[in-house]
Amino acid sequence: MYDNDSPIRLTRQQSRAVDRYAIEELGIPGVVLMENAGINAAGAVFDLLRDAFEFEVDEENARIAIVCGGGNNGGDGYVVARQLKCWGMSPVVYAVKPVGELTGDAKVMADAWVSVGGSVVEASEEAAVERVSGEWQVAHVVVDALLGTGYGVEKGGLRGATAAAVRAMAGLVEEDSDGGAEFRGRIVSLDVPSGMDADTGEVAGGTGGGASGGAVRADQTITFVAEKVGFGVAGAEKWLGRVVTADIGLPWDVVEAALAGLEGGPGGGA
Repeated sequence: MYDNDSPIRLTRQQSRAVDRYAIEELGIPGVVLMENAGINAAGAVFDLLRDAFEFEVDEENARIAIVCGGGNNGGDGYVVARQLKCWGMSPVVYAVKPVGELTGDAKVMADAWVSVGGSVVEASEEAAVERVSGEWQVAHVVVDALLGTGYGVEKGGLRGATAAAVRAMAGLVEEDSDGGAEFRGRIVSLDVPSGMDADTGEVAGGTGGGASGGAVRADQTITFVAEKVGFGVAGAEKWLGRVVTADIGLPWDVVEAALAGLEGGPGGGA
């Protein structure tokens, strides 16, 4: 189910076109697509836990940190958290944007997470991220649900709590390689590693004025519908880790129909 065997790679525009077609032409609510994406991503996280830690980790003692941004990628993260809770785990969500300030589908999913008794730690300021990120050091899995395909390098460097969270996740790997505290867990990014441009494979660059560069260096990227064009760029693999694909509840012929109206047709992102 999660083997990455889709025949094309999608651009940012094509990814949006698939969602738009499902919502506007087929009448499938966006929250349904988000729910499907999150449930399938949760399955991939569960598989990773089982494969990486064998019998060391079970549902009761799995330590899972899910770092959620304020957009749809964060909404996916809240669904992942709720589904893992349904399977007997106790993930903790770290909210880079307060739940009360969310809008749209992301708010629906965050509210659903809170309604089922889900744990949320607010980390909406840099100092708060720095204070709580030590908890990620002991996690079996840290899920990066900060930024999705909407980020582009033309927007410049990352800022505020988002930048701090990306630095903290990058620091988990760097501390290990520099001889510091060993991070035995796995970092999983949803759709794309936060800070990576889905079209170009480039990562955020610091542009001054408090902005910072870099991206999350994932052990595994769970990408939705299909790989993104930027994944094929030389050097992107060091940020992506292993790439698996999770569907969003749309048969492939529906995806092709959504792409058919774009310039270049369904293969335009290959």
